[in-house]
Amino acid sequence: MVLAATGAGLQPSMTRLVSLSATGEQAEVVIDVPEPDRILDMQGDVGVVWLVPLSAEPVVRVHGDRIYLAPGEAFEYTVLARDGTPALIVRWNATRIPVTEEVRAALLERELETTPEQLRGRIRRMFAEVQIPEFFPPYRDMQVDSEGNVWLEDYPGTGEASGQWTVSDPAGRWLGTVSLPEGL
Repeated sequence: MVLAATGAGLQPSMTRLVSLSATGEQAEVVIDVPEPDRILDMQGDVGVVWLVPLSAEPVVRVHGDRIYLAPGEAFEYTVLARDGTPALIVRWNATRIPVTEEVRAALLERELETTPEQLRGRIRRMFAEVQIPEFFPPYRDMQVDSEGNVWLEDYPGTGEASGQWTVSDPAGRWLGTVSLPEGL
């Protein structure tokens, strides 16, 4: 994660979720959510912030009076009450998919294809220096439908969108796995 200098030293970057009063004033801090891992690449006075490939990206969704937090590091999500207290924690066992050297090479090639020529050296250096996670994140995305069912998109071993979603009911019970066409 990008580290920000504070009076207490270096601290991870966080996104603060707050509740608002009816007049739009900040009422209280609900929860601090860690930012995804990023690195700051400085060359002289110019810096570029890069998202570390395959780093865990927390997902937050709000549905009704509940906040859904999937931290991105484990096969779990937490349902929080409006004040930030956990109302439900859902965990499940699944096999983590290892990130192979072939996958790392494919990620680099895909990144280079979309990067302007003048930045490609930085991309190559970043891939050589940064520690890419040993395993793919447990899921790519999370959605909550109108019934309160939680949909977690599987993270495939290719790094591309999977279209495969694991669905659980509002109580956290597994309902099934659904394959959706791309773009739906």
